[in-house]
Amino acid sequence: MDHPSLYPLHEERDFLHKHARLQLHHGKARIESQLDRDPNDPLEKLYKHFNPDALDLPEVEFDAVLFLPASGDCQIFLQCQRDFRLHRNFGANLTISGTSDDGPFTFRSEQFYVEIEGEGPADRRWALAHPLNKPAELGYDGRGPISRVTAVLNNFDFDTGNEPKDVGVRTVLRVQAAGRDVDFVHQQNHEQIRTLLKARMMGPAALTNFSFDSWQDATEEELVSFASDIAGLCGIVACQHTGIPLLTFADAAGRPVKRLLTNPIKSSFRDEYVLRDLQLDRALPQLFEQCFDNYRQMQQSQLWRPIAAHCKSIEDSPYLEQKVAKMFAGLERLLRNSLVEAKRCSQGEAERKMLMELIGLARKQLHWDVPHHYTERDRVRKLRNAVSHGGELLQSPGFVSKELKKWTLFLMRRVLMKLGFDGLVSCPDIEQKQMSLSPVSDFSERYNSWNAP
Repeated sequence: MDHPSLYPLHEERDFLHKHARLQLHHGKARIESQLDRDPNDPLEKLYKHFNPDALDLPEVEFDAVLFLPASGDCQIFLQCQRDFRLHRNFGANLTISGTSDDGPFTFRSEQFYVEIEGEGPADRRWALAHPLNKPAELGYDGRGPISRVTAVLNNFDFDTGNEPKDVGVRTVLRVQAAGRDVDFVHQQNHEQIRTLLKARMMGPAALTNFSFDSWQDATEEELVSFASDIAGLCGIVACQHTGIPLLTFADAAGRPVKRLLTNPIKSSFRDEYVLRDLQLDRALPQLFEQCFDNYRQMQQSQLWRPIAAHCKSIEDSPYLEQKVAKMFAGLERLLRNSLVEAKRCSQGEAERKMLMELIGLARKQLHWDVPHHYTERDRVRKLRNAVSHGGELLQSPGFVSKELKKWTLFLMRRVLMKLGFDGLVSCPDIEQKQMSLSPVSDFSERYNSWNAP
């Protein structure tokens, strides 16, 4: 049998391996506990009574294979003798020791879940598990201090880079975050993966890596936080969740010292970003220069932190009504937060105000530019109430879809302005009937409406 350690997917090894974000790590595994294996449980006692030679879970050694597929979370194949069975349940403290192309390793997962299990060949049982809730750690023996950090980034893409400047094909997109160079590069097999994503033949997957140098006295926690904020700001640009499933800490020789594997929140892949031509100085480089520090502060604010999640998840809902409801929830939160922060009303007062009241206060007290084309004929109030209270849509789905785009762009413009961005954003041009660019503070009907007046 080919690759028995991957049973029952042993015949799919080439498929699993082709676009994997972390190659196969083989080793021996031990598990401390599973939730339903209480030795004082009557069923466990009964099983031990009739199977006195059966091993307790901590005594069982599993053959294990660890890898990170092109799409999805870290997967762990486990095999052991047939007279022992893992349950489909949560578990604690799974460790694997073994070897890989990167050298000897030790893998630790504090929490995991056994998704599926069954009988295998040659008197063996198998199970497939994945880490859960907390990052799993993958450490390598005998390596130096951390010199560079590389993050695998889900669902973020760019066409071309801006470095090196002395060559025709620029493969690196470089930005500065808090004064530090951050380099974005395409994943291997980038074009194939992008084609599969656009064709909806693959779930959320990584198209891009980014990397940056460590700094003196930087702690692992600080490096993780820095990488997470870079990914988070990319999510604002992409209007979707762009999580980090794999974070690698490497020494000066480029050898991995440690890796963290996480289960980030995922979005379906979309390529309609709020910025266009990311490699240009006025696009992603300008955004990071102006907004990164402010984004980090926003993520530390209990008042503002949820706004980023709203911006990234509007299009994740399967139904149009849900998307519109989520957009309006984010818009109302933005309006309330802005009024509270400006001390125009208390949090309690803001919570009691409806959407049209909030828009009116933003116009009068915050001096926001909200032209009449946003609120004419009272349709925004009727649409908001319909999607929030289960009412019937008064317009066609096509019209509502365009209103969703219009108000989503309003929300994104305001969030980018809150972050300090003063550049150009991607928008419609209803006069030219094509996508265009306009200043982030331009709320005119021409550059904000998909429905012709």
